[in-house]
Amino acid sequence: RKNTENYELQTFNEDILNEYNNGYNLRFLVDGISLKTQKKFSVGYCDFTNRITVPWRSLEGDLVGIMGRYNGNSEYIPKWFPVIPFAKKGTLFGYSDNYIELMNNDVIYIGESEKFVLQLDTMGYNNCVSLGCNSISEYQIKAVLKTFPKKIIMCYDEGLDLNIIIEQCLKIKKIARLLNIKVGYVYDYDNVILEKGSKNSPSDVGKENFERLVSEYVKWIE
Repeated sequence: RKNTENYELQTFNEDILNEYNNGYNLRFLVDGISLKTQKKFSVGYCDFTNRITVPWRSLEGDLVGIMGRYNGNSEYIPKWFPVIPFAKKGTLFGYSDNYIELMNNDVIYIGESEKFVLQLDTMGYNNCVSLGCNSISEYQIKAVLKTFPKKIIMCYDEGLDLNIIIEQCLKIKKIARLLNIKVGYVYDYDNVILEKGSKNSPSDVGKENFERLVSEYVKWIE
């Protein structure tokens, strides 16, 4: 099926990362992102914007942009903002870094934010990618399907409208209709693990609770 989406990604030399202080970040450490993971994903810091920098790469591993997480608590400043803008829908966060694990696992977990992949890496899970938003593009779906998964589980943040979640799952199901792939989503209807109003990602609640969510709280799309 012809892909009508076109996302042009400019690539950058790796030397550009030298512009950022590549020290470890305490906020991420408190959020459950280890120093080892921060180093693996080249997490840095932008003094000018006061943001933790998280590089994004193309499916092939080339540097295409940088997202910044505000290192403060002001409610008037967006938590995440691009330091170097790029088309997120033209790649997947963690895809090139986790490619071997994605190819060697039957299940793939897809989350919203960069933290999802970073936290799961710290937990020892590398069969995961992030969208950078709550909408998945046809290009991203086809990239995931190229790793030949048997199951795809969407791990959206708490509080997202159920209709949006189901719509995204159906989009995957439609493109993968000729493949024998199960598509589902994490849904803690009674907020047993994901506290109501918390907007927590399934990766925010620790390894044990994450494992409960993806084993006991998955709704499969028929």
